[in-house]
Amino acid sequence: MKRLVFIIALLSMPLLASAEEPDAGTWTYLALKLSFTPKYTVTLRGEIRTKDNARDTDQRFVRIFNRYKFLPWLTGEVNFEGNQTNLGGGQWRNAFRIHLGLNAAASLGDFKFSTLQREYFFIASNVEPTKPCFLLSQFRIGYAPEDWAVSPYLTAIWLTRPEKFQRRLIAGADIRLYPSTSLNIYYMFKTAYPSESDINVLGLGLTVAL
Repeated sequence: MKRLVFIIALLSMPLLASAEEPDAGTWTYLALKLSFTPKYTVTLRGEIRTKDNARDTDQRFVRIFNRYKFLPWLTGEVNFEGNQTNLGGGQWRNAFRIHLGLNAAASLGDFKFSTLQREYFFIASNVEPTKPCFLLSQFRIGYAPEDWAVSPYLTAIWLTRPEKFQRRLIAGADIRLYPSTSLNIYYMFKTAYPSESDINVLGLGLTVAL
């Protein structure tokens, strides 16, 4: 555990240096993963995000991830999502979305590289979004020796909308607790342009393979 805290603190230093009086929040999730075949998996994931120094709920999500491995290095996904966003004043936006994505991965020794390109489509919402679709681009590098239970990683994410651009920089680690259970812990610095407050996020997630 001391090694994990040191790795995350070291990787987070350049991210913290760029923040000026940001907000703080938490992102926590629980995921259940079911493998139907070696190539096809379904994951059910519930997530809660907080804001205002973790005092208020920001968003709630339920997602179903359907992933199929076309090649050893290429995975496609079709996902379904229901979410609620806190608009303030007791008003919530309820929305349903579909994601389409491709994930390409490669290894170089114990280093793992991957990129995810995912398009989001709004299907229904009680508050009509100004722009119904947006693209998420993710790039990740990890270090995962076979004899390590802790695998640190760095991730950069860009969300591109016609009216807004969001950036997420993440330093974290995947921790193998049991053969079927893993814990994901990370620090994220998120910013958006224009007119959205920066936020420091502490993330924690548990995935259980059934």
